[in-house]
This record gives sequence, structure tokens and C-alpha cells, in this order.
Amino acid sequence: MSRASPARVGRIPPLLAHRFSRRRIIRLDAELGIPVRNQNGLCVPCISGEVGEAVGRIGSAGEGGGRFEGYTDAAETEKKILRNVLAPDDAWFRTGDLMRLR
Repeated sequence: MSRASPARVGRIPPLLAHRFSRRRIIRLDAELGIPVRNQNGLCVPCISGEVGEAVGRIGSAGEGGGRFEGYTDAAETEKKILRNVLAPDDAWFRTGDLMRLR
């Protein structure tokens, strides 16, 4: 019988780290399923070893963001968008994926 091991998404080589700057893992309130925010109303990034939700920045490539087309239902699309994540007025999409940064 083999031993189970945690799944891994993979590693980002330092040479390619700049291409992944539009992805982050943010801290979640486990009971409420919502992002934890600091005293300034911004989301709190996870520290190494902490589990959180992966989010992706929405915006143009020049701003370090990417496209988010959303869903056919505008209300469902709005549920996936977080605002004021790492800076006032920024926009990020919630992946719904829990990950741990190592």
C-alpha cells in the first residue's frame, strides 16, 4: 500500500517569476469563506506554509494583469471579483482553489 502525499501545483523557477506576478494566495476566514482584510481594508497575503485562496489580477498586461471574461450571468461574475485586494481600486478574480505557498 502506498503512502498518500499532498498534491503539488509545482514550482516557479526564478527566471519565470515575473510572468506569475499577477497571481497571489490570500488568507481566508475558514468559517465564513471570505478573505481576511487588514485595517486598511486590503486582503492579507498568505505567508509561507499558510493555506489560502489563489486569486488572479484583472487588468491589462501592461498593468501586470490578465483578462477575465466572467460568466453569462452578470451576478455570478460579480461574485468572483474581489476589489481592493492588494491596492485600493484593484480587481482580482477568485479561483476558488485553496493552496499553500511553500
